[in-house]
Amino acid sequence: MKQEHFINQIYTTTNHISKVMPSADLFTKIEFKINQTKTVSFRITLFAAASIAALLLLNIAIVTIRSKYSDNSITALSVQLQKSNQLYN
Repeated sequence: MKQEHFINQIYTTTNHISKVMPSADLFTKIEFKINQTKTVSFRITLFAAASIAALLLLNIAIVTIRSKYSDNSITALSVQLQKSNQLYN
């Protein structure tokens, strides 16, 4: 009974809601904003491409430098690893 009363109360409150009518030129304003083309200058595009290339080259340089030094540490680590699957000795 209480649940039905609650549902009916909610339903009657939604009957009093009025629809909002948009202005007549709102659709044309939205279409105009969508159709506007935004151009990016060549200078910004060139700067972005140069930044990506510089980061890529820096990353490659760091990886190659670290790979030279990490070979010795990997072999030292492999000697220290246990050969069995026992957790405790």
